[in-house]
Amino acid sequence: LMRLGSSWILTDPVMFDRYGINVLGFTLGPHRYSRPALRVDDLPKPDLVLLSHAHLDHTDLPTLEALTNRFPNELTVVCA
Repeated sequence: LMRLGSSWILTDPVMFDRYGINVLGFTLGPHRYSRPALRVDDLPKPDLVLLSHAHLDHTDLPTLEALTNRFPNELTVVCA
């Protein structure tokens, strides 16, 4: 999460203990080494969610779903 002027930009968000593929309600993938600095509920509304590339550790679906649930119809998500 970074602030550029008056804009909040969130890059490659992974906000949960694991990232990867969600199968039957479980995420199959590596565990994080450290906890995220913020929870989804603690984030300000990002003006832009920037995904640097289309790998699972940069496009975490549970995180993107949590963000869209918190900020419905308010997010701009771009994959560079």
